[in-house]
Amino acid sequence: MSLAGIAILLFVAANLLFALFVRTPEGGSEAFALESRAISGFRLACTMLASNLSAFTIFGVSGASYRLGWAYFPVMAFGTAFMAFSFILLGIPLRRLAAAGSWISPADAIRDRFGSRMAGVMFSLLLLAYTLPYIATQAGTAGSLIASALGIPAWAGSALVMAVVLLYILRGGMRSVTNSDIFQLVVMLTLGFAAFVIIARTAGGVPSGSSGQEALAAFSRAGKSGGIRPLDLAGYYILWFFADPMFPHFTQRFFAAKDDRAILQTMSLYPFVSLLIFFSMSAIGVFGSILEPGLSAKQADTIFTVLMMRYGGIAGPVFSMAALAALMSTLDSQILSSTSIIVEMMKKRSRSAGMQSEKEHGRFPTSLYRIAAAALAFGGWLISLRPPATILGFLSSTSFLGYASLAPVMLAAIYAPWIGAGTAIAGMLTGVVLVFAQGSGLLKPPIPAVVLNLLIIAAVLFAGGLLSRHTRKSLASQARFSVDSHFWMLLGTFFLLGLDFWNYRGPVILFAGIPLWVWYHVLAIAAMGICFLMFGSLMAGVRRNTASCDA
Repeated sequence: MSLAGIAILLFVAANLLFALFVRTPEGGSEAFALESRAISGFRLACTMLASNLSAFTIFGVSGASYRLGWAYFPVMAFGTAFMAFSFILLGIPLRRLAAAGSWISPADAIRDRFGSRMAGVMFSLLLLAYTLPYIATQAGTAGSLIASALGIPAWAGSALVMAVVLLYILRGGMRSVTNSDIFQLVVMLTLGFAAFVIIARTAGGVPSGSSGQEALAAFSRAGKSGGIRPLDLAGYYILWFFADPMFPHFTQRFFAAKDDRAILQTMSLYPFVSLLIFFSMSAIGVFGSILEPGLSAKQADTIFTVLMMRYGGIAGPVFSMAALAALMSTLDSQILSSTSIIVEMMKKRSRSAGMQSEKEHGRFPTSLYRIAAAALAFGGWLISLRPPATILGFLSSTSFLGYASLAPVMLAAIYAPWIGAGTAIAGMLTGVVLVFAQGSGLLKPPIPAVVLNLLIIAAVLFAGGLLSRHTRKSLASQARFSVDSHFWMLLGTFFLLGLDFWNYRGPVILFAGIPLWVWYHVLAIAAMGICFLMFGSLMAGVRRNTASCDA
């Protein structure tokens, strides 16, 4: 057996330990799906980061950087770090409200806020439509990865991954998923950074001659192949900001956080980890375009594997574990969060239910969760064997726009008490129509699609709110939460810094073989992390003072 095969088997076996040596949760659905809402800061940060960093982090980012150059680095590194601002805007109020209302799935917030089971079911169905295709595609990708390492059929490789992931989900629920995410994140970051060091040493610098001119294009701020304009960059930042918090597994982790401090600590770590992994993957793609020029767009997505097999020496094949770790860390989270949505959607709870029924809801038997998780895993595996490429491709390509289209409804649920159930449903339907039209090519907006969608959905919600004149106390006030001007000033400042349109002019200046404008983004991301730390400390202090006054 090859070294890669041995490494893969050891990695899979290590993940299996999370099924064998974890205590089965006691206490019903909250214990199984949310670890009894007790995930602390470090564990919360690890599980959110791991579930956020999918296989695209390894293959997609390095491939895009191969095609576009360093210009893709801010898209992912700065954009993902900037997205963490949403942890304050959405994460903290949702955590407080979920704890008070015993919410398990994101749709619980929609159903209870708007007093409409239909609105909750629609929100659930849309989340599932945007999430379930990923389960099948990731199962297939993981199967191919394992098949190439072990020399077994792809169907057996995907079955092995699904079986291991399902076992530790069934055994420990969120506790097992969180523990495995910590391990998977460490593997991903360690191997990703080690791969960067190997390739950076191999590349050495920018070659001379005609190939050197092509390499310099990869170092320019605009990038290769038409480049990334500041308007495009703004579109990416806005897309990540609104789409990522709507991931079901993200919202589930907001609900599972022990306290506000855990969310603030997670927010503070996001810029630094994003910087580490995305700098490494972007550099691998850029240096790969120098070392292995001439690859097609499809071949570029394999540049990580190509480089490590060629320049990684005897340990080169072992680096495939980084991709497998990224796959599994997202796959398990998506299965568990989708399971929660399905089971919670099946429950029929009265709109006028009191706290007693809410507590009973929290003790709902976990047998349905295990059955639903098994069905999802098995169904995802079956679909991965003969994937309907057109359908899965369409849903996967539109999923981020779909998630982002749900964000205005969730924000309205928290901050806009004048918006009623009918208006919220109209907002969701508007988002579906826009996403379908753009995904099918019927609508090609002149501005980033996410910006157009958000503006139209916001207009629908605003107009509906004015017409319905719905009156209700806002959830934000119930959660005793507000966002002050300091937050918006900080968010706006970093958004402008991330666009850095002034760097598009002038020659490319290198420092340590890296463009000076890239180092600018490195410093901007690090500064964002420091500001998050300071802002989090300030918010925690205000929270403690408020609690003391109330006492």
